[in-house]
Amino acid sequence: MNPDTFIIVQQVLAADHQAIVTGIALQVDSPTVFLFDEYHLFNALIDDNVAIAKTLIQIAGVMLIGVEGCAGDRITVHDIMVPVFERCFGRGMRFTSAMLACPEMEVVGVDSPELSRRIDEDCQQGKWAPQNHPAQELRSEHMVTTIIQKFQTRGNAKAAILNAGARHNDDIQTIVLSAKRNQVGAGMVSFVRVRSRLFPNPTKT
Repeated sequence: MNPDTFIIVQQVLAADHQAIVTGIALQVDSPTVFLFDEYHLFNALIDDNVAIAKTLIQIAGVMLIGVEGCAGDRITVHDIMVPVFERCFGRGMRFTSAMLACPEMEVVGVDSPELSRRIDEDCQQGKWAPQNHPAQELRSEHMVTTIIQKFQTRGNAKAAILNAGARHNDDIQTIVLSAKRNQVGAGMVSFVRVRSRLFPNPTKT
């Protein structure tokens, strides 16, 4: 993403949505992943993220939507309505459903059913709280690696959205700013983090 393009995106999202837009790693003439911070229990925020996504589709050439809680290519409404664990296993599909209604958008799963199952089983047994489970970092790494791989197999894709909980995006931000960046294939990809104006203030949650 060129600096001029980033400035335009930042200005438009601030003006139209009062969103906070932060450049994490900007590479000139590279594809861009927009990291959307979701708060899974807050429908108004999710709806605001949908509106922001529609703006990015218009101004940034987004053609690919990667979502937490799903795995595999070309997620469909049927996958959500008749969930199979290996395809859709997340608890909140509001953003995914809205993106499936956008013409010409390809929605793909970037999550790991195996890691999610391990986390769920351990938490049900009281071994960990979900947010503290050590496999959450592995899930985050899986998400960023997967969205980059899907970019590489779609030569016409200029930009993608990765919609995940803020905890995962914190991990991804750490990965792409570290030496591990090249290990996950992020060396030639720009990352921009987008947070809705409705995202809960951490001092109040």
